[in-house]
Amino acid sequence: MAHTHIAFASSSEYTNKQPAHMFAEVILPFPLSGTFTYRLNASQIKDAQVGIRVIVPFGARKFYTGIIYRLHQEEPQGVNIKEVSDLIDTHAIITPKQLQLWEWMAEYYQVTLGEIFKAALPSGLKLESETKVTLCPDFIATSTLPPTQMRILELLSDEKIHHAQELSKTIGTKNIMPHLYRLLEIGAILLGEGISENYHPKTEIRSRLPEQYQNENECQSALNSLRRAPKQSEVFTSFLHLLTQSDSTIPEVKKSTLLKEAKTTSAILKQLEEKGLLQPYIREINRVTPLSEHTAEMHPLNEVQQIAFNDIHQAWNK
Repeated sequence: MAHTHIAFASSSEYTNKQPAHMFAEVILPFPLSGTFTYRLNASQIKDAQVGIRVIVPFGARKFYTGIIYRLHQEEPQGVNIKEVSDLIDTHAIITPKQLQLWEWMAEYYQVTLGEIFKAALPSGLKLESETKVTLCPDFIATSTLPPTQMRILELLSDEKIHHAQELSKTIGTKNIMPHLYRLLEIGAILLGEGISENYHPKTEIRSRLPEQYQNENECQSALNSLRRAPKQSEVFTSFLHLLTQSDSTIPEVKKSTLLKEAKTTSAILKQLEEKGLLQPYIREINRVTPLSEHTAEMHPLNEVQQIAFNDIHQAWNK
């Protein structure tokens, strides 16, 4: 993957005679080759420098944090260039040497600069529209905050997770990122990017024997009460049979296993539940399969492996 050599321009090159137009090549955290060109407005030109973070629009309504990769005055022709929304840093947080390292890594590992940027910086340094934000429970304001930042804290007071884009829309501000960075700096908010709101634990339905029937006499009485309901009796008997085969100390059986064993339907099982002879129960299942306690026997070593093993064993015992 070929990358253009970095031109390490700095803001000092432009302060003596401030140009009318200035453009920034920005690295964004996407797996797309190259950089993205943005226009700097007149107030940003004097402070812009390679290696600082900027907030830029991307797509219809989204904003991302990027790194200035290069500054130049070459206006692209035939395209509408969007403007940098805000400069985050007053000094470069990525040095020229680090950018050179990023460039080398992108070439060596055949990835994009955007992927290197995304991996290199912690999430707190690269907010974006999809960033999840929560209120820090320990935060105590020691000074008056601007109205927009106060409004953000009010919205976060419900202790739920909010997306930056959602907060921006609710407040009615086009670019909320500078306010979030400020709140992050003073410890008012936490980033919840690692929290998955779509996670649902894996569960399975089981049938459990009620506590009042967990002794032999009461269990037999329950079975006797089903003499005039042969199908229900068969299911209850199958349930007891499966209990005797289980290693678990909890008197419950997986519903699907019970239906298969009794060769019956959920309707019959439902009748037993309505009589209070069985209880439906939802159990959360661990998604991680436990390691087996049994290990396979080691295959015999071949001649070469045995020689190597003996050499290692002798060296270890010296």
